[in-house]
Amino acid sequence: MNNQQQTSLKDRLLGSDRPSRDAVRITLVLAALLAALIVINLLVGLIPKGVTLVDITDNDQFTVSATTKDFVKKVKEDVTIYVLCPTNVMTPTLDALLARYQMLNGHIHVKTVDAVRDTEIIKKFSGAESMSDYSVIVESDRRYRMIDSSNMYYYSIEGLNATFTPQEYYSFRYSDSYTQVAMAYYQQYGLILDDVTHYCFRAEQAISEAIDYVTAESIPHVYVAKGHNETQFGNMLTSFLSQLSLNYEDINLRDVSTLPSDMSNLIIYAPTTDFTESEADMVISYLSAGGNVLLITAPANTAMPNLLRIAAAMGLSPVAGVIHEGNANRYVDVPTALNPDINAKHTITSSGVSNKYTVVCPNAHGIGTAATLPANVTVTTLFSTSDAAYVVQADGSEKDIGATAIAVAAQNSETGAKLTWFASADAFDDAIVEKNGGNSLYYLAMSIYWQSKSYTPVIGDIAAVDLTDELLDVTDFSVILLSVILVILIPVAFLVAGLSIRARRKRR
Repeated sequence: MNNQQQTSLKDRLLGSDRPSRDAVRITLVLAALLAALIVINLLVGLIPKGVTLVDITDNDQFTVSATTKDFVKKVKEDVTIYVLCPTNVMTPTLDALLARYQMLNGHIHVKTVDAVRDTEIIKKFSGAESMSDYSVIVESDRRYRMIDSSNMYYYSIEGLNATFTPQEYYSFRYSDSYTQVAMAYYQQYGLILDDVTHYCFRAEQAISEAIDYVTAESIPHVYVAKGHNETQFGNMLTSFLSQLSLNYEDINLRDVSTLPSDMSNLIIYAPTTDFTESEADMVISYLSAGGNVLLITAPANTAMPNLLRIAAAMGLSPVAGVIHEGNANRYVDVPTALNPDINAKHTITSSGVSNKYTVVCPNAHGIGTAATLPANVTVTTLFSTSDAAYVVQADGSEKDIGATAIAVAAQNSETGAKLTWFASADAFDDAIVEKNGGNSLYYLAMSIYWQSKSYTPVIGDIAAVDLTDELLDVTDFSVILLSVILVILIPVAFLVAGLSIRARRKRR
């Protein structure tokens, strides 16, 4: 048998000469390294995005608060967060925030939805077709809540309160024209706009509140009293309640003898004719049994004795006449458009005060409290005038009233009954709501939540994130260039260097 026939299998695989064997070994090592890199890359891709994100921003733009962490970790049911994304591409800031939610709890799922292509999903949620791009819908098996993207961002200018009134600031802050409005205002008063305009991101507060809401065991079932030519809900109030997914339906009090057992709250909204005696008795009985009433009135209602008997059951009575504010810093445009003090300590108002949600209450009347309240009843003032307030009565006469409540919350600690009274029906009118940035609607919703025994929000204040500082913007060209450098050029450079070293060693 000749030498060629006697060549071993090892020699045939690796080559009989030493240089050939080295080349094969190098090739095998490089192939193994390449395979290892591919496997590692695939494994890294399986790691949740929230784990791989490192927040190196000065203001923790991509870090959720301790409030959210503590709450989300306790969620025990599946929650899906839909993001309305054109072409299914999310904004980096929202993408990073939602990745943190997913990292905190495996029950949280995030899905992008293209409103043009994913029409079946859009039809599932009433009103979703009119929402802006990058809006969010949070859903559980129980219910859902929609958050328009316009409510996740707002503008702020340092020192603006020195020139803008609080109402003007909070009316404009959610508008893209905020800077232009501010500049026009400054020019009107001969001022120079040299403060930084801050672009703030408050999605964490909105999304955490939505998760809290959709996972609550039950929510309020609100009824709205009818039968007395009550003021109709405006479009903005209706839309606001819809976004909060608060269930409500009308009930004609003239057609019933008892109130429904599933009623969590009864809203009485500025009737133009008085209740009958039997209707008032029915509502008072409901209160006595631990019911909840949200009363919204105008000065004309102060002459309706049966309606006012409902408030009197909780130790409250009206102050007749339209309130005028004598302090020029405490009204907007005209003395009857009140800018009241807001109680920072009550559950209904505390969060709003910390977020500087001021309100405008036009054409309000006062609310008085009995010297001796009914047993177990406490009354807390929510909104109040300055001590320079006075009323103009029907005959035109004026009377000083000093600091007076125009919104109160009453509670019976024994029965659990709660009555909230807002003495300015115009505060919830569409025109005023739009001018005031919707703040009055916020306090109305918080009143419903406070009254409800079935649901009370657990999410407190979460600070907004300032996005003023520009993030590192990596263009598509930069991504391609970096990929070519890291994936192709650097590995090829190492390969050429290795082959060059091998060639020099071979020559030796």
